[in-house]
Parts: sequence; C-alpha cells; structure tokens
Amino acid sequence: IGPAERDIVSSWYSMFANPHNEELEEYPEEGESVPEMPAHLIVKIDELTPHSRKVFTRIKILELKEPQTVGGRDGEDSRTVTEARVGDETGTVLMTIWEEELGDVDEGNTFELHNGYVGLMRGHLRLYIGRYGKLYPAEDPVEQINTELDLSELEYRDSSDRRDGGRGGFKGGGRGRPQGRD
Repeated sequence: IGPAERDIVSSWYSMFANPHNEELEEYPEEGESVPEMPAHLIVKIDELTPHSRKVFTRIKILELKEPQTVGGRDGEDSRTVTEARVGDETGTVLMTIWEEELGDVDEGNTFELHNGYVGLMRGHLRLYIGRYGKLYPAEDPVEQINTELDLSELEYRDSSDRRDGGRGGFKGGGRGRPQGRD
C-alpha cells in the first residue's frame, strides 16, 4: 500500500481501534515479566456469558484430558488440541487448549488468561484462549474452587438453532427487529 493508504489506515486505527491512544500491550518474550491484567476487565468464572469477549481471569487447571490430533482446514497440517476443566472460587468451565499453549499446562497449576473469549460448542459454554489471547503462569494460586457451578453443563440456545435456519430476516427476528413481529 502507498503512503496515502497507510495514512488512512493509521487515522482509522487511531479513531476506532484505539480511540484513547492507549499504549498497546506487547506480550513478553520468554523470561520477561507477565503484563498486569487490567483491573476493570478481570472477571470471575460465574460472570462469563456466551458473548463474553476480552476475558481476563485467573483460573486453576482442575482436569486435563488426553490431547487429540485433529486435521486442519484447507490443506493445513494437523494440530493437537485438548480440553481442560478450569475453575476459580465462583465456578468451573471447559476450556479448549491448542498445541501452542499445551506445553506449559499441567493439572493443579494456576494461570492468568489475557484476552480470551467465550463461545458455545453444541449449546454449552466453552472458554477459549483464541488468536489474540495468551495464557500466563500466575504467581498467586487459586486455592478454593467452587465445583458446584459448572457453566459448561448449562445449555444455551445457539442462535443458529432457530426455525428459519439462523438466517434472520423479516420473519426470522433479524437484527433490530423483535422476534415474533410481522
């Protein structure tokens, strides 16, 4: 791209993606200190919803299932993935962990999840590290775990599970139009 396009992208970024000109967090290299979690973004497990984004939380790995190898899409190589039950003093949830983070994860260890997100898998809540997230070893362990509340056992209605096939639109309750109105 040329200088004019670069200026447009730069001004768009400063206006919309970083409106307060905040210093962008760079993730530390091996051996560097872990960035502090933004206090206003820290959440507990029982506060997670199917639409939670930018999740910053401290979790303990309670159970780590056997890693599996899965095939990639569009001819990509296969990757390793596992599922872990994680929790804090408010509840537990399942978390998907891909091979990039797998080497550091052991049962009983406490981690800080920075910039993760929540999604639904077959109607059940799942915590993800994601492309922009990072899992860091925590200095302070999570001592007590509330195993009574398992958010992954609760069933949510997936928006793609609607009668109209999830397309929205006039009678399907699309954006901005209350469902059931003609």
